[in-house]
Amino acid sequence: MPADSPAFVSRNRRLKRSGLLRRANGSGDPDPEHWVALVIGPKDVVVAVHGERRGTSTMTLRLEDGEAASAALRAAVRAAKA
Repeated sequence: MPADSPAFVSRNRRLKRSGLLRRANGSGDPDPEHWVALVIGPKDVVVAVHGERRGTSTMTLRLEDGEAASAALRAAVRAAKA
């Protein structure tokens, strides 16, 4: 991943509690706050999510392997290079 690849970071806060059903079956967001980082490289996209209770997870996508959903990412890569 080149050092000049565009990167974005967002802090997400849950403003209210999850609903009763989500709390009962554990499908609600476990963290009141979490961070998301996105790096767009020439051939890859890397996404990392971190929360106090959920821990840290990282996902990567090779742009040549992605399908319809990654078309928007490819457009973002072209725009970032321009």
